[in-house]
Amino acid sequence: MKPASTHEASASATGYLFQCRYALLAGLQAIAKSPQLEISIEKFDDVGFEVNGEPTQLIQ
Repeated sequence: MKPASTHEASASATGYLFQCRYALLAGLQAIAKSPQLEISIEKFDDVGFEVNGEPTQLIQ
């Protein structure tokens, strides 16, 4: 039997996947009001919305 690994990253991967999905959902909801909106993940904060490179909303 193999010993349990002390290097486990599934929780981190799950959190990052959630960020990606949340960014997609929030972006789809916001794009109707602001078509020029850009979405970033882990640039300014966990999820960010920006226009012309300037953050307009940061979500952690």
